[in-house]
Amino acid sequence: MTRHAVVGQVLSGNGAPVAGAFVMVTGGTSPSPDIAARTDRTGCFRLALPDGHFTLEAHHRDAHGRVTIDVEGEMTPVRLVVKD
Repeated sequence: MTRHAVVGQVLSGNGAPVAGAFVMVTGGTSPSPDIAARTDRTGCFRLALPDGHFTLEAHHRDAHGRVTIDVEGEMTPVRLVVKD
């Protein structure tokens, strides 16, 4: 199964990078094991996913956000905004 690099950044509601946020795959059309990552100090994360339609969620303290993405070939960076 081919996997693609999915990179992105978690941002707060005011656009600031969120370091240490937990990003996880919570649903998808392709079977995938539990996949998750923590953001680095610039709020960036990297996941490896197969082709498909996936829901990513980010959590940091009391803030959370969700985005749905389609994975196929080259990916544009994902922006995930967390709000209280």
